[in-house]
Amino acid sequence: MEKGWKWQPAVILLEKMQLTGVQANVVPYNAAVSALSRANWQLALQLLTFVVTRRLQINVVTIAAAATALDKAGNWQLALLLLLEAQATNLSNIISYGAAISACEQNEEWQQALELLASMVSADLQANAVVYSATARIFPAVLARHSSFYRNA
Repeated sequence: MEKGWKWQPAVILLEKMQLTGVQANVVPYNAAVSALSRANWQLALQLLTFVVTRRLQINVVTIAAAATALDKAGNWQLALLLLLEAQATNLSNIISYGAAISACEQNEEWQQALELLASMVSADLQANAVVYSATARIFPAVLARHSSFYRNA
């Protein structure tokens, strides 16, 4: 099965649950948002909005799936807001930090990404591949920008 199509069964299950009147908790929504976050970030965020408006109790998985969708969208501002909200409700984890750092890096918000990295370290969170990869891309970009500045001065 092609990776981009794996989200469809999760969404179909949610539709069937609604049609049959089954009251879902956050778990099937988390599965759908998580699957969508890799394939269709716009739809993932729409579904997350639906979850919030239904006043379902979100959890770390919900935040991580939403953060991944925002990272894929390159929306560093919303990724940062989501992380701040997650921190305030004790729902932040390495995935939400990594997604926010990655989204900042993609948009050349390097200072913000490095501040998030420092915050993550002070929270005693262990870096993962997303964090290492985004951080590794920041330093060469900053050096290239500054070296071209000095060459042109």
